Formats: sequence, structure tokens, C-alpha cells
Amino acid sequence: MTTILQRVRKENCSHLKLSFNSAVKYLNRKLIFSYAFIGQTKAERELEASLYSMEILDRASPELWPENFPGMSEFTNKITQSKSIKLPYSRELTQDDQNYMHQLASLPTTELISRVKQLHDIAYQLGVEETKEITRGKYLNLFNKRRPKS
Repeated sequence: MTTILQRVRKENCSHLKLSFNSAVKYLNRKLIFSYAFIGQTKAERELEASLYSMEILDRASPELWPENFPGMSEFTNKITQSKSIKLPYSRELTQDDQNYMHQLASLPTTELISRVKQLHDIAYQLGVEETKEITRGKYLNLFNKRRPKS
């Protein structure tokens, strides 16, 4: 069994100017590709071999990873800003909203936690009631009836 270094020398990977680890990766890929050709016709092997890329992208290179086009980020920012959609929670706060926020901010931690628990309980009860109504609607076949076209 040959060592990896002997395989590198035998394959003559020196023209690729690779580090030892990169040469090992290159040879492993080559070995995997050779196993992939078993049971294929010659035309299929040639076609598949022409599609493989032996390019190694594990290094930082200005040739492989060029900088973005100058001004591209500003251009994309202009496009995204012009098509922004206003969501309901991004609206301006009313005076009542601000007062409620100040009221919550002035609460001690224990009272704030109790308020959050109350909201959680209310949300849970609402979910239970909604489940009951949906079940009632199923029993009354409200969801299976087709509505007349208007």
C-alpha cells in the first residue's frame, strides 16, 4: 500500500502547486470519481468526466472571490427601500400606547411577571373557546357545505 506522499509524487500533482492537505483532497476526489465510473459505458464516463470540476476553492483568492461590484450594495439598498411594506406593528404609537408602555415600564418585576401570566392565561382561554367553536362547527357541518355562488 502506498503512502499519500508517494501517491502525490506518482500522480505528479506538483504542477497544481497545492499544499499537502489540498493534494490529499484532490487525490481523494479523483479516487471517488474513478469509483463512480464503474458500470457505465464509455460515452457516459466521458460525459460525466467532462462535468467534474477539479478546481479547489478552499483558499482565499482575489481571483476566485472578487470584490462586489462598486456601488452594488447601494443600488440594492435603494431597490429594497423603495418596495418596503409597512407592517401593522411598525405604525406610529398613539398616546394611549405610549402611556401603557410607560405604565408597564414603571411596574416592579413581580407585577410585570403577573401581567405576563395574565396575558398568557387570557390567550389560553381564547384558544380553548376557539377550539370549542370549531368543534361545534364541525358537528353542525358548517365547514362541509358548499356556499352558493353569488
